[in-house]
Amino acid sequence: MERVYRTDLKLLRYFLAVAEELHFGRAAARLNMSQPPLSIHIKELENQLGTQLFIRHSRSVVLTHAGKILMEESRRLLVNANNVLARIEQIGRGEAGRIELGVVGTAMWGRMRRLCGDSSGKILTLTSFSRKDARDANGLAGTPRT
Repeated sequence: MERVYRTDLKLLRYFLAVAEELHFGRAAARLNMSQPPLSIHIKELENQLGTQLFIRHSRSVVLTHAGKILMEESRRLLVNANNVLARIEQIGRGEAGRIELGVVGTAMWGRMRRLCGDSSGKILTLTSFSRKDARDANGLAGTPRT
């Protein structure tokens, strides 16, 4: 069975700050927090993952091999997470999403595209139905029930 990790994005952001600065103090300043809690969070992440991410020296840190891999993957993951959340916000504001329309005959396609107007950020799907298919799909918007 695949292990489910409980690491949250905040810990990865903390890790990434230390990995990029290679210094706990500078990373803490960048994150607007003090250094001791940051060190605790990094230790927590290392404990969760069961591996050391940094080799600590008195004035700096160096990434371990695992730390280098986590840095690359964390960057990708955090960019993807931000993109997903931004897209969901756009959908919530009606700026993105999916519009699906069914039309009888292809002659309506141009008219339907103009009717939808500016659908930037939205995926517009037009499907052509025969009259019989439209009747069989009874209940679709624009198809009257008889």
